[in-house]
Amino acid sequence: MSRPVEEPPVWTIRPHAGVGPITLGATRTEIEAALGRRSVPVDKGGVEPTAVFGDVIVHAHFDESGRCEAVELMPPAQVTLGGQPLLADSFASVERWLRRQDPELIVETDGVTSELLGVGLYAPLAREFPGRPPEGVIVFVRGYSGH
Repeated sequence: MSRPVEEPPVWTIRPHAGVGPITLGATRTEIEAALGRRSVPVDKGGVEPTAVFGDVIVHAHFDESGRCEAVELMPPAQVTLGGQPLLADSFASVERWLRRQDPELIVETDGVTSELLGVGLYAPLAREFPGRPPEGVIVFVRGYSGH
């Protein structure tokens, strides 16, 4: 008897507040409890080790007080903001949608950032291949400078 294939959950972004079951400002222990799994600490250059949840492709970044200041998600995670899929559609279409939400969208060499919405898209090949979807999304607190 075969097991049904589980669809990955949809992670809904709450600007400057969190994504899915993760609340920005939470501790590592609180995030592990929210996700129902342990993380692996990885040094990614921050003041605190990043909590990596490899099975769900989530990286939680912490400030000097041990509070979550940003969350990165990568495919196959399904991430939405205001009903718009961020990792499933082409980078060009998601960038256009984001620009309608935030006319001051910051265009970077490897993606875009919206300070207004507290999100950034990582798409290092976007300028060369605008039809490809972004490779990652980051959700962050107001004033986050690590993006």
